[in-house]
Amino acid sequence: MKQLLLVAALLFSLCCHAQHQRPMRLWYDRPAQYFEESLPIGNGKLGALVYGGTDSCLVYLNDITLWTGKPVNHEEGAGAAQWIPKIREALFKEDYARADSLQLHVEGHNSAYYQPLGTLLIEDLNKGTVNGYKRQLSLDSAVVRDGFCRDGKPITRTYFASAPDSLIAIRLTGRVNIRLSLTAQVPHKVKAKGNQLTQTGHAMGDPMESIHFCTILQANDKGGTVTANDSSLTIRDAEEVTIYIVNRTSFNGFDHHPVREGAPYLEKAIDDIWHTKNYSYEAFLQRHISDYQQYFQRVQLRLGPSSQNDDAQDVPTDRLLTEGTDNNYLETLYFQYGRYLLISSSRTKGVPANLQGLWTPHLWSPWRGNYPNLMDAHPPFQIDGNFGGTAGVCEMLMQSTYANGQTAIIELLPACPKAWSEGKVSGLCARGGYEVSFEWKGGYVRDCHIKARKAGTITLVYNNQSKTFKIKAGQTLPVKTW
Repeated sequence: MKQLLLVAALLFSLCCHAQHQRPMRLWYDRPAQYFEESLPIGNGKLGALVYGGTDSCLVYLNDITLWTGKPVNHEEGAGAAQWIPKIREALFKEDYARADSLQLHVEGHNSAYYQPLGTLLIEDLNKGTVNGYKRQLSLDSAVVRDGFCRDGKPITRTYFASAPDSLIAIRLTGRVNIRLSLTAQVPHKVKAKGNQLTQTGHAMGDPMESIHFCTILQANDKGGTVTANDSSLTIRDAEEVTIYIVNRTSFNGFDHHPVREGAPYLEKAIDDIWHTKNYSYEAFLQRHISDYQQYFQRVQLRLGPSSQNDDAQDVPTDRLLTEGTDNNYLETLYFQYGRYLLISSSRTKGVPANLQGLWTPHLWSPWRGNYPNLMDAHPPFQIDGNFGGTAGVCEMLMQSTYANGQTAIIELLPACPKAWSEGKVSGLCARGGYEVSFEWKGGYVRDCHIKARKAGTITLVYNNQSKTFKIKAGQTLPVKTW
């Protein structure tokens, strides 16, 4: 009964959220073939790319702290400045070949590479005809689901990455007969015992000079049997299987050696897997959704009239991209997808999101996976294209600056395209600590509310006019615009 009430509460929360903004989801009627088609989940440290599948399901695993190399020598560039005048001299003489050779003296060594953690393969041992495959990511809950029918019997899989509990969870239901195996592209060892797989290894390079890791997978079955076979687990005749995955690395900060001064990653990984006994799967799911939504629900966007139909939600995302059906929904999805990716990849203190967010299937990522300044569907893939797209939408709806370092100037709809003649947005953050929400129709702002985190003076620019007013800390001020 408690579990039913928990699920009902979650559904009610999602329905309330959707009243302003249509449900945000990416979905496909086939497994992913390429990186760009996979569905990412992440808790800011651990991440996974769900490719999905029927006979076999591929899931790439990542940890944002798994890099090659060690702390840099800050004296490495000492004396390099003496070559700058010589390089300039060669350039002024148009001796570009010499300038190119001289500039090698001022270059440091190549930066470190971001590395993939591992690969989980879920093999379905059932036999029979498969149909009705579907794979989807809900941006509203940060949960991935896929499923299909085999000989008319449904099999479903649910995936999420929890920040409050530092784990990835996968729940399989139906007639569950599976084999689980872990592997990695980096040097590693795998051991199977009981209902656990333990994988240890290190980033590419000298093991005495590189970051080490420990991944533990635990499979809890209901009504079946679990057999450990060398480096895999076989589960048969289960009604339900819950998989928990935890990982720790020896990364201990940018200025600490990953071996000599490394974090106690083995002990921490063991602590993390023991933590899975503290809550039920349903409780982990609820804790994950509550934690995620405190960030995601801060900003909602509706492009177009509130009465628009929801047909676009019933079209696979890849067809939405090619057919151009309901661009307003697709554009809103694009905006919120960028926010989803950033929330899911940038919550580890001292470790920002990198060019891949925190997801990569590649041993040697393009541009080394370094940090950024869509899942872009062009090579090489860089996730910061999504971040830029989300920021661009914000700039079209609102821009803000300071005048004389005291008055915040907030302009509404400064570059709103004609195709977005009507809509509603809430939770945009302007400079100075102001949260702005407003609605517009026919290209004109019809309603606006500003919430202040601190006291100040605001000049609001809208509908070809401006209004200046003072606001108190904690105050939410309705602004009459029509």
